[in-house]
Amino acid sequence: MVDDDDNVRAEKVKAAEHNPYSPVPIKFVWQQTTTLKSLFGVAASTLVSKFGFGTKAKLSELQVPGPIITETLPPLDNELLEHYLKWCSGPGVKLDRVPEHLFPQWAFPMMASALSILPFPMTAILNQGCELEINGTIPLGVSLICTAQLADVVEEETKIRITTKITSGYKGNREAIVAYVFAIIPLPAKKKTAKNVKTKGKGRADGVPDEADLIASHNLLSRSGQDYAYFSGDFNPIHWIPTMAKLSGFKNVILHGFAQMALVHEDILRSQCGGDSSLLSNLDVRFISPVVLPTCINVSVDTTSKSDSYKVYVSNKESGALHMAGSFKLKPPASRI
Repeated sequence: MVDDDDNVRAEKVKAAEHNPYSPVPIKFVWQQTTTLKSLFGVAASTLVSKFGFGTKAKLSELQVPGPIITETLPPLDNELLEHYLKWCSGPGVKLDRVPEHLFPQWAFPMMASALSILPFPMTAILNQGCELEINGTIPLGVSLICTAQLADVVEEETKIRITTKITSGYKGNREAIVAYVFAIIPLPAKKKTAKNVKTKGKGRADGVPDEADLIASHNLLSRSGQDYAYFSGDFNPIHWIPTMAKLSGFKNVILHGFAQMALVHEDILRSQCGGDSSLLSNLDVRFISPVVLPTCINVSVDTTSKSDSYKVYVSNKESGALHMAGSFKLKPPASRI
């Protein structure tokens, strides 16, 4: 818990060992039909484009920010939400709101539509991270009012950076959750010459700073990606079909980046907020390396900063390699109710 007066850690919270429950009931797949249709649409558009890339001229013609796509969605199923929160947090955690970090489940179809104006196949887009601004909680049983918009496109030498803005709320608070999803499109590598080759300096090995405290460990199974897909609808085969993952260059299936973020979100609520979801105002993370399943990941936080922003890290328990790094903010004492 962060101390209200000194803005530093008052005491260390015992690290939790978590085993995401499995298997998740397959019946939840039938609630993902809209997302699955979008995934099939992405696959079809890729085949049509023959994996072609747009020209710089087409990229320069883009109107950014793009059009705002707005949808009103029916209330989410409480049973699915209960099982999802159990998967993220473990048994005994009370479902008292729509989990903010599940936004990809309802937002993916709109996000795909927002990105459809790009002159590139959707399969070329690589997820790099996400920032969640939490302006309030979404109550259970309410219709969702959501928007999606291509917010920014920046071309660099080796990649194109893409930012998509997604808002989720209800009639009482239309922007209870604002998500900025960061992605890149790698560009074909240019042949290096002696003139532009730079010698890399000595850098530190992947790892977590000594001042960071371990707050949780998650023992992930080979089917953890498949379990998360049942909740989110993201059935990209690299997350649950070993052969497809290996064809994509991985040793085995990998965990979704948003699944990592969900686990971290709940870890922060437990260890830093006493379980009160209203105290977390911002979570901003970047995905650094894939989580190859099965494995165990550690979540650590550094709250020694005197600012209002604290650091969070996800690392491999065995190798120490970083999988994810980011920051989070808690509401100041005066604004806590």
